[in-house]
Amino acid sequence: MAYRYDDDDEFNTKKNLSGPVLITIGVVSALVLVVLLLVLATNSTSSGKNNLRNSMLLNPQETVSPTTAEDVARNYTDEYGNKDIEALYRDGKLRAEDLDIWNMYGDRGSIIIPGEEPTQNYEAAETAIPENNGQEDNNLDGEIKATPTPELDNGLLEDVKLNSIDYTKLKTVNSKMHYYQNDNVISKLGVEISENSGVVDFKTLKDNDVDFVMLKVGSRGYDSGVINMDSNFLQNIKAADEAGLKVGLIFCSRAVTTNEAIDEANYCLDQNPGINISYPIAFEFEGKLFDEARTDILDKESLTKMAEAFLKQVKSRGYEAVLFGTEDYLLEQIDSSKLLKGYQVLLDDQNSMPTYPYQFTMWKYINNAVIPGVEKPASYIISFVDYSNR
Repeated sequence: MAYRYDDDDEFNTKKNLSGPVLITIGVVSALVLVVLLLVLATNSTSSGKNNLRNSMLLNPQETVSPTTAEDVARNYTDEYGNKDIEALYRDGKLRAEDLDIWNMYGDRGSIIIPGEEPTQNYEAAETAIPENNGQEDNNLDGEIKATPTPELDNGLLEDVKLNSIDYTKLKTVNSKMHYYQNDNVISKLGVEISENSGVVDFKTLKDNDVDFVMLKVGSRGYDSGVINMDSNFLQNIKAADEAGLKVGLIFCSRAVTTNEAIDEANYCLDQNPGINISYPIAFEFEGKLFDEARTDILDKESLTKMAEAFLKQVKSRGYEAVLFGTEDYLLEQIDSSKLLKGYQVLLDDQNSMPTYPYQFTMWKYINNAVIPGVEKPASYIISFVDYSNR
């Protein structure tokens, strides 16, 4: 009975203490519950914001657009005031005008093509430019024309016409390039021919869309200074004429005096066996190919005088003259400000979009092409002017 008594006493003691303990447990539990609810509420709000942000990033078109153009410009402008093209692209707001791709070419003036209204660079349209600035109009029928642009801050030469070719209108198939206007070809295709071309079937050239040939007449020796005729010139010019091709001429000069340059021009023209020369006579300088050429004594001023003497003599005899050379020759080796104002250019450049900034009426655009009718690899030339109609 004593054991039961002790048990009953312990039972009664625990029974008397159970009330306060239960109250304390209840209060603590309530506090924990409140804290948990607060945490859950905070997490829910943060999660909602994150979901909204993620949704906006994944679906930029659903974001709230700025209410004004000024807001758009401000939101997509970097610290230097330039458009953030990457951000515009990422958010799906990039427009064609945001790229402003033609700015890399500078102000190219207006483009005037027969049968079309002039189109002009939007920056150049704000300032009127005199049509010729006192210079003779050298534009030809069918030529792509460009308004002369004075030199301002872009380093371009004053009164020298700028390149205005629209390269999107050029199409090349099997190495043959044509310039189109309203689905019509308005350019002429030519081939450069010399003794290095081997045997040439000019009738095959004619049947394969070739309109003219530029035939090498000859050159002056690097060391001796003696003028030598191209070994195939006479047979080539007769065969080209018989095939109905238009003919232009090329002379490779190594003159070291203006009298030599004049002699070269006369020699080039005097070798013509009664054939009509309807395409230009081209002056090509080849004096810098070897270390010990006789032309090594010439500086920039002298090189300019050689070219000018040759071209002036050609024009004085009633023929069209063109300056034939690479961009480096035209812009660095001669005084461009003197020659580019008065003479047209046959550009030698195999880039798909030449960086030469000034107007060229003819373009040797490919070397070592396989051309039907020519035994060895040769070069195509495109002319943006139909010289035969002059």
